[in-house]
Amino acid sequence: MTLSHGLAYYCGELERKEDMNKKNKPVKLTVAHINDTHSYFEPQSLQLSLNIDGYQVTPFVSNGGFARIATRAKQLKAHAQEENRDFLFFHAGDCFQGTLYFSLFKGKANAEMLNALGIDAMTLGNHELDMGNDPVAEFLGRIDFPLMSGNWDISNESKEKKLRLQNSPNLISYNPASHCANWITKNVQDEEIAIFGLSIDKMKDIANVDPDTPFMDSIITARNTVEAIRNNGINKIILVSHLGFDVDKQLAQQVEGISLIIGGHTHTLQGDFSSLGLAKEEEYGININNTHIVQAGMHTQGIGHCHIDLNAEGELLRLLERTSYLLGVDYVSMPPCNKLTMMICIVKPHLIFVAIKTLLSVKKIPICTRCWKISTYLEFESFSRKRLAWCQTTYAMFGCQIHKVPVRLHLW
Repeated sequence: MTLSHGLAYYCGELERKEDMNKKNKPVKLTVAHINDTHSYFEPQSLQLSLNIDGYQVTPFVSNGGFARIATRAKQLKAHAQEENRDFLFFHAGDCFQGTLYFSLFKGKANAEMLNALGIDAMTLGNHELDMGNDPVAEFLGRIDFPLMSGNWDISNESKEKKLRLQNSPNLISYNPASHCANWITKNVQDEEIAIFGLSIDKMKDIANVDPDTPFMDSIITARNTVEAIRNNGINKIILVSHLGFDVDKQLAQQVEGISLIIGGHTHTLQGDFSSLGLAKEEEYGININNTHIVQAGMHTQGIGHCHIDLNAEGELLRLLERTSYLLGVDYVSMPPCNKLTMMICIVKPHLIFVAIKTLLSVKKIPICTRCWKISTYLEFESFSRKRLAWCQTTYAMFGCQIHKVPVRLHLW
């Protein structure tokens, strides 16, 4: 798979290639995406609300972080290769701000972490411009991937600036001669896929963009760009957008020919995570006017991914999708014990349930953490005093985290 920076041409300047669809080929690929990461490199604490056999428990768990994002992306890429699919990984904007990592390093840490993550491209978000153009120019000098903002017109940028955006080949911006976005192409299974990015067009109202580098209308730019891309013989198009979920839906309704919109800005977590006690939002991969729209929440809490099949005409025939919400559980290995699996579930400060799973059944045993006695009249022979003492030790070992971390203990 190769990467090239494509030049956008106004649709009237090129003759449409005849019999384009006869030359194009179907492709299968896996696309992973994140957005609005806001310098959340480390995991964060997240409270869940779970219903376990009628008991409502609200544990705090470790959630997200770049290590989990990188691990999941590596798994998705390996799985794609097993199925002879290509793999693409995008960031839909707003990596700046959020934590002390940005306050201290002003984008340097973001560049290094995103380089390590190995993304294929990123779209400029509004928070990248909170402090003007200079931090973006510095960021462009550090990254190993294209930063796309196809409606950002930098053609009249002042030549007196010390840090000029025009000096960076990593910025894929607006082409004023053709009134459309520049784009990049990926060669996937000997077929070119065009990818372009759009940022919020009312950037001057919510950020501190320099006045000599305005943003153009996103929907007009998208329409012109799709036409220009198709005039170049490419009919498979991905838009990486930092416009927000509602604007993405409007754009899909008004502009035809985009196979997939990868969105950001509104922190929309698509998919049903109500079983974890999280609010249920839009379904993942919503289809509007034959364009599928995806977004993956915020703060590296999850990674979106979809397997897409495109026919020779560029139509998306199948989209198998989901968002992986990345949760952590602490594991402790114990000595062999008759192939039992034991799980401690904290219900109240003074009561835990120990669920013991054998090959045949599951037994749930409540234990009082005040007296460390089995709080039930039912005897369970496999639950010996030795194991009861072990549970007490485990409880004490996690100490102050006992109300925050559900502890799973596997006994082999």
